[in-house]
Amino acid sequence: MNNKKKRGCIMHLAEILFFVVMFFLILSPVYGEERNTLEKSTNAPFNVSEVIEKVTHHPIREGERIVIKDRVYTAYFDERGVVLKARETKGDAEDLVIPIIGKPEIRDGKVVYQTKYSEIAFEGTNCGLRYRQLMNHRHESRLHHYGNIAKLKNEKVTEWSRQGEFLIDTNVVYVPAPLYQGSPSVAFDGTNYLVVWQDERNAYSDIYGARVSQSGTVLDPSGIPISTAAYDQYSPSVAFDGTNYLVVWQDERSWSDDIYGARVSQSGTVLDPSGIPISTAAYYQESPSVAFDGTNYLVVWEDGRGSSYDIYGARVSQSGVVLDTSGIPISTATNNQWSPSVAFDGTNYLVVWEDKRSGSSSDSDIYGARVSQSGVVLDPSGILISTAAYYQESPSVAFDGTNYLVVRQGYRSGSWDIYGARVSQSGTVLDTVGIPISTATNSQWFPSVAFDGTNYLVVWTDGRSASSWDIYGARVSQSGTVLDTSGIPISTAAYGQYSPSVAFDGTNYLVVWQDERSGSDIYGARVSQSGVVLDTTGIAISTATNNQHSPSVAFDGTNYLVVWEDERNGSYYDIYGARVSQSGTVLDPSGILISTAAYYQESPSVAFDGTNYLVVWEDWRSGSWDIYGAWVNPSGVVIDSFPVSEQPRNQLSPALAHGSGNQLLITYSGWVDYINGHPANTMRIWGKFYPFPGIQEGARGKIQEARLEVYPNPFRNAVSIKFQIPNQKVVSRQYSIVSNNGVASSQKSVVSIKIYDATGRLVKSFSLTTDYCVLGSIVWDGTDDLGRRLPSGVYLVRLETDGFKQIEKAILLR
Repeated sequence: MNNKKKRGCIMHLAEILFFVVMFFLILSPVYGEERNTLEKSTNAPFNVSEVIEKVTHHPIREGERIVIKDRVYTAYFDERGVVLKARETKGDAEDLVIPIIGKPEIRDGKVVYQTKYSEIAFEGTNCGLRYRQLMNHRHESRLHHYGNIAKLKNEKVTEWSRQGEFLIDTNVVYVPAPLYQGSPSVAFDGTNYLVVWQDERNAYSDIYGARVSQSGTVLDPSGIPISTAAYDQYSPSVAFDGTNYLVVWQDERSWSDDIYGARVSQSGTVLDPSGIPISTAAYYQESPSVAFDGTNYLVVWEDGRGSSYDIYGARVSQSGVVLDTSGIPISTATNNQWSPSVAFDGTNYLVVWEDKRSGSSSDSDIYGARVSQSGVVLDPSGILISTAAYYQESPSVAFDGTNYLVVRQGYRSGSWDIYGARVSQSGTVLDTVGIPISTATNSQWFPSVAFDGTNYLVVWTDGRSASSWDIYGARVSQSGTVLDTSGIPISTAAYGQYSPSVAFDGTNYLVVWQDERSGSDIYGARVSQSGVVLDTTGIAISTATNNQHSPSVAFDGTNYLVVWEDERNGSYYDIYGARVSQSGTVLDPSGILISTAAYYQESPSVAFDGTNYLVVWEDWRSGSWDIYGAWVNPSGVVIDSFPVSEQPRNQLSPALAHGSGNQLLITYSGWVDYINGHPANTMRIWGKFYPFPGIQEGARGKIQEARLEVYPNPFRNAVSIKFQIPNQKVVSRQYSIVSNNGVASSQKSVVSIKIYDATGRLVKSFSLTTDYCVLGSIVWDGTDDLGRRLPSGVYLVRLETDGFKQIEKAILLR
């Protein structure tokens, strides 16, 4: 069907899963007759995963964390189906179960899922997953609707409460509506970053951007309005050509979706303020993607000018001229084509996509076409890469210096397999029936590939053993030969192995995974370039008591560092790690304790900056999800740990980007109520550089002088006063705030912060008692000691402790 996709929706994967789960959970409480238990299905527990896979390309995974109404659940599979196991001890949280009855059906291009009382159709949109209640025998008026979700709590988050963080988008919003900024994209020009996003500050969705310097300064604090044309603009993408950026997006100024773009200079000037109309053809043009070939840009998109979606493109010169004003019809076959992916071989592009020209609602194929740098589609009818039966999905393309390798998941024999095909630079499919990388019994999912300069190594989760999931892999040569036709059994231990992650050290690969042979542990194995598993029984990286999950691995040039979430200390997860040598020796058999704070620390990610590792994770120690991090040196010593973001409400989905030198940019999503005293009530895109500028979070060691920071400055409603004090011996970072009227406890150090007006009159004082405090902060709300609002003016903030003094100026604006 050629349904127009819903716009302006921003939803994280966790929210998508939350949405699906919450809908199913309503069914039993609504009827009030049965508990949320399942009727056993002949192919449980895979129905739900298959439904979500077809719609969102991301099935629920074993061990995945889901937050429902501030309670934490973990997804497991058993004979009942998908079980959400309660992980919190507080309250009356119970295990929850997603109902499964029978197989899903395909009707009119939708996946219809049968529950006990109703039928539900899942629909993919630009924002992820929606459901529609198609039929309900008993409560139609209540449940016949489209569903959506939001997760909000009542704590207040303001711009000034962020310590050491900066808003990439700092515009003032004067209406208290839940407006959003999302879908960020970032590029680096060698000096600064340009971050672009879709922005609803003006009610409709516009395209804004901001430059961020390598020192962490937001050079455009109000944002750069790249496009504020009528109606909605969304889904921006940005690339840099050596002189300027090109930002492209979907645009509704003419009541249908078109493709527009604009060049932005390195100084932040929008060179095309009215936008460049790249495609304004009839009906809808959507999902643009852009690449630069050294001379021109090639923009490709999904195009609805025909009776179904096709693949079109257009070249745009560096001067902003559209060289193909009618568009280049890359694929105009019948029915839909979507999910294009593009690679460049030095001469031409290869664009590949999923293709529905066969007309079957239960079938999709893989097609491609080469496009020259001059904009000529060299294969106007498309290159038929795979027309195998049933679903061929999620194509991805890479170039190895001679040929392309296109890999995919294929559902051709009643289960999912891993296939590939090489395509030459001349457009010839060298493997017309496909390369069966893995067609073992049952299903194989989640392939991951690395190239070692000679061969590819593809690894995946494998279900050929009906009793468990295993880790398999196979090498594929550049000539298209699967060197390991039966697969390399990297781990076939009892029960399940999941979530493989792989790194290459220049000689061998290290594959790590979550292993349930004796509980849930972290195992790994080295695999040589010749495909030999050097550790056939696996390397027991962590077999501590209770569960270990979600490993991640990085290599520092000498050793690997594997990090994971760890339950050895009780019912909550901590972050542990261990170094593994290139010879497979676990250098830290008891693990490196990276974080054992209260409650949950989960989903670690690790990267090496050339000197040390940075580990970041989601952290529940304060009753909501924050972002914390730790600095681990190559010797396995945790040099420092620190909050990246610990503000009220949830901080989610940290991501790392390596910039110049040892700089890493950490980005994540966070809520903000007020900006400069005005209601915002919206999600913002936050960024923070590592190493952190200014006062360091969690600083340790000997500090020679007192330091004081006041931010934001000037301020309107409140200001954060942050300090470091000298010390000779550090035993704690904890501090307590005692008002000037309170009684301080007997501590070894007292920090005094006093605020004076311009006449020298003391208007406010704070006393902090601490054990050798290194780092602390308070918030001043602009009132005096009697709680009266102070007028606008210049105030002096004075820090005193153990003979050390520091003064900073604060400007209050009313």
